Formats: sequence, structure tokens, C-alpha cells
Amino acid sequence: MDAAEDARDDAAETTIASEVVGTWKAEEAGDVAAELTFESGGALSGSDGCNTLTGRWEADETRIEFDDVAITQKECIGIEPWLGRLDEATLSGDTLTIFDEAETQIGTLHRS
Repeated sequence: MDAAEDARDDAAETTIASEVVGTWKAEEAGDVAAELTFESGGALSGSDGCNTLTGRWEADETRIEFDDVAITQKECIGIEPWLGRLDEATLSGDTLTIFDEAETQIGTLHRS
């Protein structure tokens, strides 16, 4: 195991990391299909209802950071592709708040 894997394993043992594992879905009108699934090993997958994404995630005591995220680029009429702009997130109870690179809140997901 290399240093990066050790760091990822350490991050996976933080409180946020243990609480975020699972599937999170949007509840707002128009975003009913947006969802993210966090795997305990740091893998991430999701969908905005049209495009799918994959990537990695790491957590510290206060934030979740997303890395190596790839998303398909289909044109989807009636779907807001906000999930593809994710950069980091915070967790408060059963609400995951998603931010873009400019640290602007772009959406929320709820524990499924």
C-alpha cells in the first residue's frame, strides 16, 4: 500500500467519511433523479437523471472533497446538470450540501 492509499484509508475512518457512505438523492422539484453513491473505499458514482458520473472522494473532519470526477456529456432537456459541477461538500445530519469550485452552494442531497 502506498502513501496515497494510506491517506485515503485514514480519511475513510473520519466521522464524516463513515457517515457519508451510502446513497444520497435530491428531493427538490426538478431534481428528483439527481443522486450520488459513496463507497467506503473512496469510489463515487452518481447521476443527474440523464448523465452519469464516477470519481473518488476523500473526507476530513469538516468537508468532503471530490477528485477525478468524470461525467457523460449528453444533452438532457429539462434536466439541470448541476451535479456535474461538484467540487466539495459538507454534511449536516441527513443533508449533504454540494459546492462548486468557487465554493458556491449548487445543491443539496438527502440520505436515501
